[in-house]
Amino acid sequence: MIKIEDLSLPDRLVDINLVSTAKAIAIIGPNGSGKSSLLHCIQGTIATSAITLSDRPYLLPQQPTLLSRSAAENLAYIGDIDPVATLATAGLEAKADTPAKQLSGGQAQLLALLMLLSQSPRLLLLDEPTSALDIKRTKLVETMLRRHLSAGNQIIFTTHAFNQATRLADEIWVMMEGRLVRQSRTETAFEPHNDPMVSEYLQGLIQ
Repeated sequence: MIKIEDLSLPDRLVDINLVSTAKAIAIIGPNGSGKSSLLHCIQGTIATSAITLSDRPYLLPQQPTLLSRSAAENLAYIGDIDPVATLATAGLEAKADTPAKQLSGGQAQLLALLMLLSQSPRLLLLDEPTSALDIKRTKLVETMLRRHLSAGNQIIFTTHAFNQATRLADEIWVMMEGRLVRQSRTETAFEPHNDPMVSEYLQGLIQ
């Protein structure tokens, strides 16, 4: 469960209020609409007393911070897991001995996601988790997230891809100029809105 009461941030978020028990939530909106700011408030990177959570949040940022060690050593740092076998689940076993800082952006995102999933977080936050990935690895990440959800966990993620939001989420939050303009079940999230600008965005006319 997540509850937000009167959340505002200067120049970023305006009077956000919501309660949700959805298991998979997508946050969509144009560039600069406040998606990442809201996610960081939920995670606690931006301190606020306006948010109540039932579980501790873990965040996958767009540019994850990794240890100055190999990919396998980054995973081994998490705990009692088989690093190479874990890397293999994302097709990264060949990168086991590669310094994490030398991985591509997409490979680093995958490694960071594996590190988080290995901790079985009840609430996982993801900021555009497939932005640096090709179609094949995007499908892989979505499969990994569905598996995580099937274990009874919750995810909240930002995305610019409407099709990804509809594939993964059962609830969609629409952000516009720092405001939450719609909180809806996925089936009705893209229906016309009484604000013409929001409707244009939901039709794909505004990026």
